[in-house]
Amino acid sequence: MKKIFENEFLVFILLIILFIAIRSLHFVPALNFSFDQGNGFTRILEMWKNKEITLVGPGSSISADNKLLLQGSILYYFTLIFAVPGKFDPIVSSYIFMIFSSFGIIPLYSGMKKLANQKTALLMVVLYTLLPMFIDYTRFFFGPNFLIPLSTILIYLMGLHKTKPNSIYLFFIFAYTGILIQFHYQIVIILFILFIYYSFIKRFRIKSILIMIGGFCVGFSPMILFELKNQFYNLHVIRDYLFSSKPHSGAPFQILPHRYLSISILTLALISSYFKK
Repeated sequence: MKKIFENEFLVFILLIILFIAIRSLHFVPALNFSFDQGNGFTRILEMWKNKEITLVGPGSSISADNKLLLQGSILYYFTLIFAVPGKFDPIVSSYIFMIFSSFGIIPLYSGMKKLANQKTALLMVVLYTLLPMFIDYTRFFFGPNFLIPLSTILIYLMGLHKTKPNSIYLFFIFAYTGILIQFHYQIVIILFILFIYYSFIKRFRIKSILIMIGGFCVGFSPMILFELKNQFYNLHVIRDYLFSSKPHSGAPFQILPHRYLSISILTLALISSYFKK
């Protein structure tokens, strides 16, 4: 058994097979394809047929003065990765996404091995494969669900920076975080934690601050461009939501699992690293 776990390639193969097998059980009855996914899928199909390019994506659950807080267009384009080979069939496309999610085992293991050690890496990939929440939310495509496999790449980048603390890796971490925020605004919490960690806990340096801000601006650039072209639309929605007495809707801090998926993975990574011995 020890020799099996020492063979990383074999570990990847076994866990990926287990990941896919567990989620394949009752896959169709468990498929979630409700209003949000259907509405988004229709919009994506329309964009695909019309060869349309857009800077902005669907609205979020937050609104103020009858205006929705908008997310990034990357949600549309990333969904196309699964929708096109699946011929826009929700079942086939969701299954392709599930298979894609299984490969998150590889960057997660590699990143955790660099951040902590091999035992911690093994623990994390087992949790990633077997935790019920991750099983449920990797069986259908939805904006926040994309963050489950994509967050594993963020952990890998953090591992690279730990082993080789170059400015380029720090830039990549924050550029990638800027990209992830376009999927769901829960990443703002992670951005704040990363900024505090790499600025103050590691060591405060003006150069590092500028690299982090520059990286984030590059990753978040489509939404920044949208804001500049549309008189800071999202900023006005956030301002009105927080400070206006006008009617508004949305409960962004309500405890719903899909709002804490990436936060859960990063929290588990931090806890696992703390108890690595």
